Formats: sequence, C-alpha cells, structure tokens
Amino acid sequence: MQSCGSKGATAKDKCQITTETRHITLKINIFITRMKKSILLSVLSLLAIVFTLQASQVENSGKIIWIEKLPVCNNDGDLISYPVYIETMTESINTTNAFNVSKSDKSLTVIISAGGLSSALTSVELTSITNLTLKGTIDARDFKTMRDSMSSLSDIDFSETDILEYNGKEGTYDTINMLYPANEIPKYAFGNRTYSKGDRVLNTVNMSLTTKTIGDYAFQYCINLTSINIGSSVISIGNSAFYNCPGLSTVFIPASVSNIGESAFLGNICLINVDTGNTAYSSIEGILFDKNQTTLIKLPNNFTGIYNIPSTVSAIASLAFFGCQYLYEVTIPNTVTSFGRQAFSYCRGLNTVFIPSSVTTMGIYAFMASSCFITVDENNTNFSSSDGLLFNKTKTTLIQCPTSKYGNYIIPASVTTLSGSVFRNCSSLTAVTIPSSIANIPYSCFNSCSALTSITIPASVTYIGGSAIYNCNNLASLYVYSEIPVNLSNSTDVFYNVNKTSCKLYVPIGSTASYQAATEWKDFTNIVEMTTGLLPLGQSNIRIMNKDKMLIILNAELGSKVKIYTVSGIKVREQTIENNQTTIPLPTGVYLLRIGNYSDKIIIK
Repeated sequence: MQSCGSKGATAKDKCQITTETRHITLKINIFITRMKKSILLSVLSLLAIVFTLQASQVENSGKIIWIEKLPVCNNDGDLISYPVYIETMTESINTTNAFNVSKSDKSLTVIISAGGLSSALTSVELTSITNLTLKGTIDARDFKTMRDSMSSLSDIDFSETDILEYNGKEGTYDTINMLYPANEIPKYAFGNRTYSKGDRVLNTVNMSLTTKTIGDYAFQYCINLTSINIGSSVISIGNSAFYNCPGLSTVFIPASVSNIGESAFLGNICLINVDTGNTAYSSIEGILFDKNQTTLIKLPNNFTGIYNIPSTVSAIASLAFFGCQYLYEVTIPNTVTSFGRQAFSYCRGLNTVFIPSSVTTMGIYAFMASSCFITVDENNTNFSSSDGLLFNKTKTTLIQCPTSKYGNYIIPASVTTLSGSVFRNCSSLTAVTIPSSIANIPYSCFNSCSALTSITIPASVTYIGGSAIYNCNNLASLYVYSEIPVNLSNSTDVFYNVNKTSCKLYVPIGSTASYQAATEWKDFTNIVEMTTGLLPLGQSNIRIMNKDKMLIILNAELGSKVKIYTVSGIKVREQTIENNQTTIPLPTGVYLLRIGNYSDKIIIK
C-alpha cells in the first residue's frame, strides 16, 4: 500500500468507482504512511461521504459518474490541493465501454484550485471535452489550458469561480513573466497573441460573477463566439476585447461598466445594448454612444443603408464606422467638430460624404480604404476637397483619395505632403504622377493599388516608407528620377508582390550600377536608363497624341527642343518647336520623349 505522496501511486490507486450490473460502488483505497496533519483524515472522510451520495444519485438516475484524482499531496504526505472532476455521461451503462463517449456528448464539471486544470484532466479528455463547468478558483494558467489544450471546448461556465492573481510565465501572454490581476479575465485569454488568432471552437461563455475586468484582446478572433454574459460586477472591458467576433449578435453592457476600450467590439455585427442605469454609456437601436450621446462610439458592422447621425453628437470616435461596408450614405450634422482615427476606414460601400464647416479635427486615416466621394463645405477653415479627394484647406496636404478613383491621377503641384495610406486600396487607379514638390512618400501610400501600371517618382523624393508600393502586382513601369537611390534599408516591404522581373525600373543615365547595389531596388532585374533631371509631361500644359505613326505635340513652348530616345537611352530624333502643333514621324516602338524640362514615355503603334 502506498501513501498519497508515495512514488508510483496512481489516480485509480487513490480513488476509483467501479461499475457492475445495475450497481455502482465507491471504493476509496488511500493508505497514508506519512501524515503530518490530522485534518487530512477528516477531509478524506468528508469527500467519501460526498462521493457516496453522488454514486447513489447516479444509481437512481441511471447515469454513470466517474470521480478521479481526489487528494493531491506533496512528498511528505501533506494535503496541498484536491482537484476533483465529475464526468457525466448520458449513454447507457455498459461495463466494458462505459466511458467511451463521443466528443459531442462530452461534458464535465471540474472543482479545482487555481492552476490545477491541466493536471486534473487526461490527455484524451483535454482534446474531447466540449462543455466545461468550472468551480473553485482559477487563474491565467487555467485560461491558457482552455485556450491552447482543449481543442474541442465550445461551451464554458466559470460563473462559480474566483479568478485569482497569478505572477509568472505560464499565463496567456506567451512565456513572458507578468502579473495577471485577480478578478480579471486575462489578456489574450482566448485570443492567442503569438499566432494572432483566437479560439475557433468557443461558442458560449458564462463568466465569473466576481469578474471586474475583461482584459485586452481576451476574446479577439473568437469567430464562433455567439453568446457571452458580461456580469454585473464588470467595470472595464479592455482594448480589442471582442475584436473580430462576427458571431456575436447582441451584447448587453451592464450598469457597472465605466470603461470600454478602443476597438473593443471592432469587426463585429453585434447590437450593443446598454443598461439604462449606466452612467458612462448609452445605446440607441444597438448603436453605442457615451451617456449624453455627444460621442458616437460604434455602429454595428452589418448596418445597411443610410445613417443620420443624431444632432446631439459633436464627436465621432476612433473606429466608429470602421468596416461598415453596407453603409451607403451617412449624414453628418453641423454639430460634429471632430472625427477620430480611422473613423470611416474600410467603408467600401459608402457613396458620398459631406463634411460640414463645423469639423475642425480629423484623426489619421479617417477615410482610409473607403470608396466615398468626399466634398467639404467651402466655409470649412481646415479642410477642402477636389474631385472627390480630401485635402487640407490650402491643398498643400493630400489627405485621402477614395478607392472609387480610377484612371490616371496627377497629384497637384501645390501638394507638398502626402498622408499615410493616401491611395491605399485604390484598385482602379492605373497611373499616378508625383510632383517635384513632394519629398516623402509615406507608409503604405500605394498599398494594394492592384490596377496601377505606372508610377512616376521625381528626384525631389528622399524618403519612401515601408509597404509604400505594396501589393501593386500589375505595376509595369516605375520611373525614378533620382540619380542616387532612395535608402530603403529602414523601410520594409516597399515593393512587396511587385513583379520585379516584368516591371521595368527606369532610372537616370549612369545610375544603373547604384540601383543594382541598393537595398530593394536591386531586386528589379530589368533596370533601364533614361534622361535625367526632368519633370513628367503630365505636370505641364503640353499634350501628346499619336496617329498613323505620327507623334503630335501640342502647346509646347516655342523654341524649345524636342529630343526622342529609345528606352535604352539612344537619341533617335531632335527637333525645335516652331508652332503650337508639331508633327514628327516615328516608326512603331516605345520611346522616351524630352521637351524642354519635361519628359515622358510614349508608345507609337
């Protein structure tokens, strides 16, 4: 016989219920040879009574209960914890395979102390249990077990638990040593930080009645989560706590909640209903506001049609309309003075937006990757618009181009600054010319401009941000006028998914070697030299046409020189402009044309 702490003692040595025909008996065979605390016997006796009662109930109900892993003792025989689980099975009694139950019928109630869930279950149970009820105390280690080790777990009830503080490396935040506060569903509880994904099986959650905080990213990417009760003791809901949980249809915010983190419900279709007794928040038809409805916080992502913002609203919060792709039109009252960061980003169905004169502040990326044609009240002192694009008042900063913009776009010469992601997802743009007034091409400037075939970058540009020309997979020509390549060593993925074999990189004469040695530029296999120090023709009044192998030049300055080169830099023609229209015969081919201080590529068919 072995003591509880003796080497080699197994769970079934300690406690086992055996089954026989129409009878269940409970046998507890625990032999203690090194007992330091007399209370152990009292505890074991009490447990034996409880388990006998459980067995009696099972006999009457025709169900089987298997109790395993009763006391856990240290090597000195001291009782240190007593994780218990009761497994209920609804299949008929069979003495040979009574516990071979399908995963879909598997449910479990576990009474544990904090950190004990993993050791309370066998490896088979960890992967087969679908419904779990926890009782006792738990901490961040147990949440990690549920998230990473219980692959079939869909329904969790830990309403009868207390969440204890844990300080260590075995919690939900990777292997980083950190403090997990008491009464908090920990950061990344079911949203794995390492892999940027969430529990894909989790369906319902019934949280502890003593929970005060839902941590940052706690349920992010739990795409099948359909039901969660936010208890009346919850005070704070963390940043991105329910980010991208598209299965949630409704969420009730109790009166106790005084803080909802940014993007807490981003990417969700859920209607958010707030207890009328809440002093910080309110809701109208599932739309979240602050208490006085002066700030619009979140519109559900599946909102369809036209939305008229209430006249009580003065601020549109960051991400308020983010991803509302079925929103076709929005009316902004002249009470609104500010838009938060990404307020209307990724509103792909939005047709038009009128910005009233009252708006004085606009967060970064306010209309990023949105389709809307933007017009600004001419009395607005901070912003303006032109052809559906958003500018600052003096048109020195181009803030956003709508994704509905198509064809060739020449950035106005007045522009000195491009905002980040200004052309992002403009999938119908075919060519963009950047004026020499611009020095920086910002982060993600042309990201995912999938129809873009040509970009002209003047010599004035000295900085190109990361992912600037990312995923422009149809880019055929890149004209770069700087003799010294822009240093891209600190800008990652500038040309990601650009076909660097088919896309021609046009550079100034004599600079091929420099580009072939420069970070990221060297990845282009087809580098062609061209004339240097010139501006694109698109920035002038000169117009070019060709017909029947004739090049026709209109509006060129009288007396200026026309020089024509092959794409390899060989000059084939030079002529002086003598009148408003000049005609030059050329054989079929692709040429580089220089007129005064301007140049461009031409194709003669």
